[in-house]
Amino acid sequence: AGISLYGSFIYGLDGDTLETPAAMLDFIRETGLDVPGINILRPTPGTRVFERLREEGRLLFDPRDITAFRYTFGQEMLYRPKNIDLEAFVESYSTLTRKIFTIKNSISRGLAAPSAKAAVMLFNMFYTHLYGLSRHDLKHQLAANRLENTILPYAE
Repeated sequence: AGISLYGSFIYGLDGDTLETPAAMLDFIRETGLDVPGINILRPTPGTRVFERLREEGRLLFDPRDITAFRYTFGQEMLYRPKNIDLEAFVESYSTLTRKIFTIKNSISRGLAAPSAKAAVMLFNMFYTHLYGLSRHDLKHQLAANRLENTILPYAE
């Protein structure tokens, strides 16, 4: 029908493991999604997920500090994943986005799109840039946490 498909994935759900990124990558490749999006779970204040993670002591910031939660594209870590060590999680997310969001893949997805090829290609190129920034931000966040020894979950 000439419709381009955008597939949005959330990584970091409680059932996710270090095998999850490979499954996402396989799905994206097998389905030929025109624009994939890989997002880290974001426990937004006021949601049940936020409250549950707060109660479980898995938030990495003071939930009362409204400046701690950035309402941006930023993929900063706001919580400790359930089944994956924090540093291993960041590395697996970074590896996944590094494989998906390349200039070559952006061009290929744009050229393969059923319609609006230029728009699909530009969207993919934009994501290639944004996910590069998010990998940089996550690396910086982990390094800062290591230096400050604050990688522990926030305790109320």
